[in-house]
Amino acid sequence: MKRLALIAVLCLLTGLIEATFELDDPSRPDEDAGQDVKVDATMVQGGVLQQAVGDFNAAIGYLAKGNNDKAFDLFQKSALAGHVGAAYYLADMYSDGSGTTQNYAEAYVWASVAAAESGNADADKAAQSRDAYAKFLSLETLNAAQQRADILFRETRAKRTPGKELTN
Repeated sequence: MKRLALIAVLCLLTGLIEATFELDDPSRPDEDAGQDVKVDATMVQGGVLQQAVGDFNAAIGYLAKGNNDKAFDLFQKSALAGHVGAAYYLADMYSDGSGTTQNYAEAYVWASVAAAESGNADADKAAQSRDAYAKFLSLETLNAAQQRADILFRETRAKRTPGKELTN
C-alpha cells in the first residue's frame, strides 16, 4: 500500500496523472459545496503555486458574484505567481475595463503571457486575443508591451517550473 501511494505521488509530481479533489468549506456550506479543483504537477511545485491556485479559484467566485474589483486583484496576484489561466482572465479584464481601467497594452501583455505557455488549453484563444489587442496599439506601445510580456513570461515561467528558467 505504501508503495502504491508513493507511485501515485511521484506520478502526480511528474505530471503523469492528474487528480481532482472536492472541496467543502464547512463555514460556507451552500457556496462551496461540491466545488471541483483540478490539481496538476505544476500546482504542487510549492506553496507559491498552491496559493496562486487558491487565489484563482477565489477570483472566479468573485467574478461570478459581480465583484470585478476583487476578482481583478486576485487574478493579478495569481498571474504574477505563475498561474497561466489567471493571466488569460487578467488580459480579458484589462481589455474590457472590468475591475480596472481599460488598458489594451496590459491586455496584450497578459494575453501574450498566457499564449506563450505551450500545453495551455487556452493558448490559441489567448493568442487570438493578443492579436486583436495589438490592433489598438501604436508601434512604440506594442514594442514596449512585447518586451514587458517577455519579462513577465520569464518570471512567471520560473515560478511555475523551477529549474527551467529561460535565458536570453
